[in-house]
Amino acid sequence: MYCGAGSGDLWWFRFCQRTIIISLQTDITIINVAKEKQGLGLKNELQYRFNDGQIANRFLNELTHWSSSSGNVQVKASLAKTSHTVQISYLFDGRGFDYTCSELDELAARYGGEEV
Repeated sequence: MYCGAGSGDLWWFRFCQRTIIISLQTDITIINVAKEKQGLGLKNELQYRFNDGQIANRFLNELTHWSSSSGNVQVKASLAKTSHTVQISYLFDGRGFDYTCSELDELAARYGGEEV
């Protein structure tokens, strides 16, 4: 999902269910606003839909030993309301750029899943 709008030197984009605000002045400032802030990290929540429950369970099993290149990211995953949807939440410490969302998108795509 991608959409964007802007005026003057401020633009906003909606990508991976997070709002990113970019200032186009001399310094580029990116502010990652998550749905909920807890403790020392930003909590992000994603859902992926698959063709059937068996593939969703394979993806869920893959996540048990998967790690993000963004560093120490704790990923929690479970089946959502339907057996073919996986709900993921993770905490990001806010240091550097969070690649976890795009890495999860790529992993889900390997199993034929898409973000809901």
